[in-house]
Amino acid sequence: MQMNDINRCYFQYKKSIKSGIIYFGIIKSVLLVLFFFILMLTSLLDFKSKKNKKIWIIKYSKEPYDTINKILAEEKIFNFLKIKPGFILPKVFVLDFFHFFKLKPFFVIKNIVFFAALAFKISRYYYNIKKNNIYFLIVMQEYSFYISYLTTIMEKRGGKLYNIMHGVPGKYYSFFRCSKCFVWSDYFKKIYIRQGADKNQFIISGSIFHQFINKFNSKNYKIKYDICYPLEGKVDGFEDVLDVLIKLRKSISICIKQHPRYKVNIKQLKDNKGNTLYNLLHSNIIIAHYSTILLDALVLNKKVISYIANKNYLDYVSYLPDECIVTSIAELEKKLNYLLNNRIKINIDINYLLNLNKNAVKIIREEIEKDLI
Repeated sequence: MQMNDINRCYFQYKKSIKSGIIYFGIIKSVLLVLFFFILMLTSLLDFKSKKNKKIWIIKYSKEPYDTINKILAEEKIFNFLKIKPGFILPKVFVLDFFHFFKLKPFFVIKNIVFFAALAFKISRYYYNIKKNNIYFLIVMQEYSFYISYLTTIMEKRGGKLYNIMHGVPGKYYSFFRCSKCFVWSDYFKKIYIRQGADKNQFIISGSIFHQFINKFNSKNYKIKYDICYPLEGKVDGFEDVLDVLIKLRKSISICIKQHPRYKVNIKQLKDNKGNTLYNLLHSNIIIAHYSTILLDALVLNKKVISYIANKNYLDYVSYLPDECIVTSIAELEKKLNYLLNNRIKINIDINYLLNLNKNAVKIIREEIEKDLI
């Protein structure tokens, strides 16, 4: 299927809505559409600027981004960008919108909220791009529905948009296209292509974060927690896990690490404020649902359990052997008791998933430098 980048954004937008990642109520939708027409006026501020060859990276916070930022900062060619409030809609967006309207007027009217949401996101990034005169930009957002059209914007101004793989792909990590997309392994490349992403963008670099933590020897870290549960918010099955941990809390040590944005009120178990990597290193068993933390834990040679209460999410942990996945509270209790009392080795080829022998930073730098010549 031939697709331009607006179509790619639309299909990824629909996947995100279906996955519950995006939701617009009636009031928010109306306000978004009204703001869209105001944004069109800001395209008058889109004037030409002199091209430069600086490479910028959007600065994300929290782990694993903090570690990745520190590693990339050692390469002096990279500059970090913190997205600041402001809006400029590119002229090319307005022209593309009216061209699309001319070709498919009923489609545009029916999906005006999509175009408004796309304009909102693009204009916010473009404001920062114009303000800093950016032509070469690195993001970690293959999950963002607008990333394909942001690639169009960067390429039409004579630059490039690069994406560094963010995490284990969900179903809405789909249809996207970047100038170049650096992925952990051929395994994940195939998943992205199967989910509709452009097949010509991928470069296998390995994972910066996992190559970094692979240097840690877990044997050098004293076990402080029998079980670590990185709580990802109110995902399916979180109450089951908490119920089991509350039963066990008097006989074992438990570390709960809540997601900074999706906190849950827990009275019986204390939230650990420590660094996620520290908690993993000092824990024996890691329980999660479908978080990339499971993969982090495997790199650190930890015992892992993925609790999938909703079988629609089994694809997210397809890289795990069956013995690491449980789908009922009875299975979870049985598996935990077994792991607490037995030494086991999980048979999985981590290098196949993450290419730990590669130098991800070097590969990324050299691939981008090719475009600067």
